[in-house]
Amino acid sequence: MSYGRTMLRAVKRRVKRTPLARPVAFARALKRFIAARDVEAAVSEPAAPSESVSAAAVFEALSGLHGLFGFERTSDETVAICTLESLRYEAVPDFFEALEASGFAVRMRIKDKAIPATKAEIFKFLLSGQTRIKVYLDHGNYSQSWTVWLEVWDDSEVPVRAPRVNPFASRLWSQEHISALTAGPGVARLESVIEDHSPYEMAGPIDAVYTWVNFDDPGWRKLYREWVDPDGADVVDDAKSGARFISRDELKYSIRSVCTHLPWINHIYVVSNCEPPEWLDLEHPLVTWVDHDQIFPDTADLPTFNSHAIESCLHRIEGLSEHFLYFNDDFFIARDAAKSDFYEVNGLARLHLEPYGNVHGPVTEGDPDYLNAARNGQRIIAELFGHTALSLHTHTPVPMVKSSVAALESARPEDFRRTRRARFRSLTDISVTSFLYPQFAFFNRDAIAAECEFRLIQSSSDYRAALVRLLRDQASRRKLPLAFCLNDGNDSHENEDWSRVVAAFMPAFFAEPSPVERAPTESSSG
Repeated sequence: MSYGRTMLRAVKRRVKRTPLARPVAFARALKRFIAARDVEAAVSEPAAPSESVSAAAVFEALSGLHGLFGFERTSDETVAICTLESLRYEAVPDFFEALEASGFAVRMRIKDKAIPATKAEIFKFLLSGQTRIKVYLDHGNYSQSWTVWLEVWDDSEVPVRAPRVNPFASRLWSQEHISALTAGPGVARLESVIEDHSPYEMAGPIDAVYTWVNFDDPGWRKLYREWVDPDGADVVDDAKSGARFISRDELKYSIRSVCTHLPWINHIYVVSNCEPPEWLDLEHPLVTWVDHDQIFPDTADLPTFNSHAIESCLHRIEGLSEHFLYFNDDFFIARDAAKSDFYEVNGLARLHLEPYGNVHGPVTEGDPDYLNAARNGQRIIAELFGHTALSLHTHTPVPMVKSSVAALESARPEDFRRTRRARFRSLTDISVTSFLYPQFAFFNRDAIAAECEFRLIQSSSDYRAALVRLLRDQASRRKLPLAFCLNDGNDSHENEDWSRVVAAFMPAFFAEPSPVERAPTESSSG
């Protein structure tokens, strides 16, 4: 008997025990069963290439045409392809023909219905005088369709007018701009022609900073044993648990996510006291390896195994830009994102704080280290601003402003020094990146609170179903969060299934190597 039939019968037998809830219980059990089978397939085989539509694929399909321009807003995945009224009868048919020639199934939204873009319907649109229509593109699967707006701008006089306002230019006053937009070949980007950068995004550089540790590094393990466990006894303290230092090459795949979805990142810094991983090409100009002794003001505090201490020194990296995103290596960007997802146009950080209060009570031995550090930060915020801060930053990249962190250290130098002196997490620590800086920046008016869709996936949760959902959402390109975190903790390094599933998921989700990776050898993969 097949595995599927055996499991299905087991599900049915379990449901029979609750006759009054059979329909609902059966549906729930069947859903869990299907998810369990799907995750086995997802982690045991490489992900098949997705045929989902993307904005880049749309622009590529139209690359040989003239008379078209467009814009893309990554924050809500809005894409518009535009032409002028004087070019309507040439550009619009070319638009539909080029998309179909590229293998897209093309539908038009007419009277609240999506119908195939036949020659008759296209001709009706040409004659109707309509200036805007919604077009759906897919590869035969409606659930993976991409929406594109086709717009016809009025160029009967100057200024040329858009049929609907947009973030970049609803009117074109310059003949130079008009000519540049319609000259072709290809679709000129409205935002690039109007300005060197989007008027809705800050102009300055933004760096990415990682902290990284490798539990398997021989030199690091020697230091770790000398300081934490010289007699070889078992380690049970949360601050010294191996889960805090384990590496499954998360750094490789997190950097892949940055290079794929944040192409505007100026530079990547990796802060560590371990040897660089073999796959990382340190000769690439995009990446710099930073040792702890380059950022700690007092090297007598080294070696350190305290992430709170390391994070209190990140703003001291030489050459670091004023604005930088701080990543743990288990943070991943899931979709294309803009600078405006992390910073306002004037440079204010957009903090993604947890929507609930989690920081309460006094510092208590035995409570989680992150919570005690946040409690210390809560006291500091109350002393500085007279407010009780309750929310941690979500498990997403933290948008930081270097001068703001420096101002925080100037305001509380002894708290920084005390944390840096603690080689392991301690009761007196402050957590600069996850609590104190975000709250300080907010109350000091260096940042605002903003919403962010993210997913926290932990070994204690239904991680198999969560990873299957991410793979499905990636295929559909419709429901992906901005970021997700594959969070270790609670001795997750001892959970073999978690380690196996996560290690298989990452190369399936982030298959494209980043430019900072060395060319793989015959003995390497992923």
